Amino acid sequence: GLLLKRPGRVGQAALYACGMWADSFSPTTESSVAVCTTGCGEHLMQTQLAKEIGIDLKKDSCPIQGLYKSMTDKFLKSRHLRNIKQKLGGALVLHITTEGEGAVLWGHSTESMSVGYMKITDSKPKVFLNLIYNSYKLLNL
Repeated sequence: GLLLKRPGRVGQAALYACGMWADSFSPTTESSVAVCTTGCGEHLMQTQLAKEIGIDLKKDSCPIQGLYKSMTDKFLKSRHLRNIKQKLGGALVLHITTEGEGAVLWGHSTESMSVGYMKITDSKPKVFLNLIYNSYKLLNL
């Protein structure tokens, strides 16, 4: 989070479509997706980034391309952030196809992003610290 926030400020985490988004209305006919975001709450709220990523991933046949497109077109090139020099945001995504194949994806526009996950079959969580600016990753489950 950001330092020196105003008391009483509500960040993106509490706002559906900004801090989180999930969609699995018809898992037999379309993919399911869950998204959570991190970064500058104001940027994430103005772009409703979690929702935009969720919608794009359900449409795109390649989840990593969908995430890249969302982060680029709906966040970095957003008209709502056109006067912002440094746009700070990241997303962690769970994507499950209609065949039941799952993937964890993440992307960020920050200098780094930490990610942790754990499968049911794992004895302990896996943790990554991604130190590449503007990177996108995919882990098949």
